[in-house]
Amino acid sequence: MKKTIKWAIGALAIILLVGLPFCFVPRMSSNLATLISGIWSALATAILGFIALWQNRRYQEYADQYNDLQYMPEFYEASISEVLTEVDRLKPLPRAKVETTEVCSVLPLTIMAYKPPILGLNIIELTIDGRLVGKQPVEKAVDIHPCKPALTLAICVPKSTVDDNREHKANAVFQYKNLHGTLYSKTILFCYKGTHILDITFNKAKKYEN
Repeated sequence: MKKTIKWAIGALAIILLVGLPFCFVPRMSSNLATLISGIWSALATAILGFIALWQNRRYQEYADQYNDLQYMPEFYEASISEVLTEVDRLKPLPRAKVETTEVCSVLPLTIMAYKPPILGLNIIELTIDGRLVGKQPVEKAVDIHPCKPALTLAICVPKSTVDDNREHKANAVFQYKNLHGTLYSKTILFCYKGTHILDITFNKAKKYEN
């Protein structure tokens, strides 16, 4: 209802702005009438140009969204059934590690890829309890291929946060590429106690921006 009222008011204002000058045309000189018509013509051209730019921008946004839907690989936490059918055939845990001078312990996390391959998967930033642990990967990144969509990662965290047997909140920012080399980032929020992940949330992946 409110939108309808706003559109009605806007349309009425446009009609008044366009139509009002014509009420005074008989009283205007030819030069003034020419000037006003020129102003209105320029204004109409500017409005049409703005509409065209807006339409092009929206089209590009829709095109980007479509490309993401078509080509953006994702990953999520594997279910129990997926773990039983897929993960038991995998190699030992690849490590997704960030640079840190602290002694580390491992948190195992089993993920499933959606629209693989996922190439060069690694953690580029790890924050624990609001404290930045590291930024740059120091071990070889891992790949997930269509023939083996499940993977168990070893997330390395400071050993001190495991030994204290308390709950800790962590944010892990992953980075990876698709088959065409487009770079993506994905943030995972999780709580852990000891070496067990208690709760985890996977944010939607997005194109990586420096």
